[in-house]
Amino acid sequence: MPKVTLTKDEGNRPARELLAPGNYELEIIDHEFGVTQKGDDKLTLRFADNNTGCHVWCNLMFTEKTSWKVKSLLRALNVGEEGVEVDVDEDMCGRMKGTKVWANVSIEEYNGSRNNQIARFHAEKPSSNDDEEFK
Repeated sequence: MPKVTLTKDEGNRPARELLAPGNYELEIIDHEFGVTQKGDDKLTLRFADNNTGCHVWCNLMFTEKTSWKVKSLLRALNVGEEGVEVDVDEDMCGRMKGTKVWANVSIEEYNGSRNNQIARFHAEKPSSNDDEEFK
């Protein structure tokens, strides 16, 4: 069983400040598999913006309706080939850790709380005109 020692030091908490909407090169720093309340498989990824220290979380649901976002991440990471099934598992996610990817970050408001959300992933560094499109 894992052990934890409680301390008053909160210095290791991820930064929760909001990034301004726009395109960022983010580093994948952590992942966790889970299940939604509806029973769908999901993958939660945590990203860091190395310039600000801010962290952004992204929930990817494995449903037909939301598969576009999972596919856009895989394309941005240059994982797999068109028409070939990709096994998104612990091994693959472990290899993604430390990888950088371009993403368009927006701000979402839910139940009075504002959070960053990844609107889409980019296969390459977006031009400055792309940044304007998503604001």
